[in-house]
Amino acid sequence: MARSGKQYTQDNKARRSIRTWEKGTQWKGISDKVDDDSAVPRHAVPMKRRTKDIQRSLPTDTASPLAVGRVLYGVGRTWMVLLDDVSAEVLDVYNSLPGAQVGLQPSSGMIVESTTARSVESNNDVATLLAVGDVVELQLLPVLAEGAMATGVIRSVRERTSKFARASAGVDGMEQVIAANADQVLIIMAAADPFYNKKLLDRMLISAVDGNVEVGICINKMDLMDRAFIEEDLAFYKEEFSARLFFISATHALTDKRSAKSLEEVKQFLRGKTTICTGPSGVGKSTLVNVLLGDHVQDTSMGSEKTFKGMHTTSFGRLFALPLVDDPETQESTWIVDTPGIREWGLWNVSRDELIFYFEEFEAFSSQCKFSMCSHRHEPDCAVKSAVEQDMVDVERYESYCALWDSLSE
Repeated sequence: MARSGKQYTQDNKARRSIRTWEKGTQWKGISDKVDDDSAVPRHAVPMKRRTKDIQRSLPTDTASPLAVGRVLYGVGRTWMVLLDDVSAEVLDVYNSLPGAQVGLQPSSGMIVESTTARSVESNNDVATLLAVGDVVELQLLPVLAEGAMATGVIRSVRERTSKFARASAGVDGMEQVIAANADQVLIIMAAADPFYNKKLLDRMLISAVDGNVEVGICINKMDLMDRAFIEEDLAFYKEEFSARLFFISATHALTDKRSAKSLEEVKQFLRGKTTICTGPSGVGKSTLVNVLLGDHVQDTSMGSEKTFKGMHTTSFGRLFALPLVDDPETQESTWIVDTPGIREWGLWNVSRDELIFYFEEFEAFSSQCKFSMCSHRHEPDCAVKSAVEQDMVDVERYESYCALWDSLSE
C-alpha cells in the first residue's frame, strides 16, 4: 500500500532525527566496521541531511591545529564563539588560506560566527551536542571582505566539567543541557506574580546537585510580599542545602536602599564565577540581568493576566561578561548565563530508587521503615510518613518527593 506524502515526510523526519542525535551503537558500529579515513569517528555526531547542504567548503586538512573558544549563544544553526586561545600554529595555518590577508586577523577575545562541521566530535555522551558555555575547538575561515565578521567551523566539543540539564520535552528521552561549564546556578523566582513554586525549585535543586554546580536562590519582586513570611517559608533550603538566599526587588534596586544592599549581596555571590541564572518565565530574570550589566541587554515583559504565569521573553540562553567596575581584576572572569523561562522541569537520568538520596532529610527516618525497600508512598509502618505527620519532615518537601516519584520510571 502506497504511503501518503504526509506519512512519507513524517517517516523521513523520524529517521533524520535518529540519525542526527543518536551517538550509541549505530554510529559506533560503523566506526568499528569501516577501516578507512571516511569512517565516522567514535562519538561523532552526524548532522541532518539538510544541515549538510549548507556546510561551508573546507580545506581538506582537518588535522590542522584548531582555535579554542567558548560558546556565547546560538541562533538557529549559527553559534557565536568567543575565542580563548589562538596559537601561533593556528595563525600560521590561517595565513596560508586564500583570502586570509583581507580583513581582521583572529585573536583571543574575538567573536567568531560559527557553524558545525558535517560531523562534530563530542566528548559528552548522549547529551545536547552544543550548549551555552561549551568549550569548543574550531577551524577558522578567512575573512574575505574588509569589516566582515570572522567565521569558523566547530570541529569538536570538549568534555564538560559541569552542566545544568533536564530531560527534554517529548518522548525521545534525550538530555537537554541548558548550560555547561558553570560554577554555580542562581535559581530566580518571584515572591508574587507569579508566586514561587517549591516543587519546581526542588526539581531544579536535584539537577544542580547532579550536574556538580553550587546553588543560590534569589526571590525577586519582594516589594509585593511580606519579607518575614518569605524568609521563614524558605529557611529550610538555607539550613538543609546550605543554599545562599537572596531577597531583592530588581526594579527598585537603584532607588531603594534595602534593595540596593540585596543587589550587592547578589554581586558578591556572582563575583569571579560563571553563574547560570534560571527560573520560571516572568519572575524578572532579564530585569535582574539588565540591572547587573548596567544596560538594557535582555527584553522584559509582564506576567500573563489570564494564567497568572510568566511569559517567555528570553528565547535562548546567552552568556554575558559581568562588568564589576569596582573590581576590574575579576571583570573578565565573572560571567552570567541568562536562560529562557522554565515552565516544566523533567529530571534526567534519575530513577525512583535513586530519588531518596536527593532528599537527605528522610535518611534519619528511612532506616526505621518496616520494609527495607520502602518507597515511602503507600507501605504500612513507614517511618518517613510518620515523621511528616509529626512535623519532623517538611510536608511540602514530602509532597515534592511524591510528585517526583510518580513522574519517574521504575
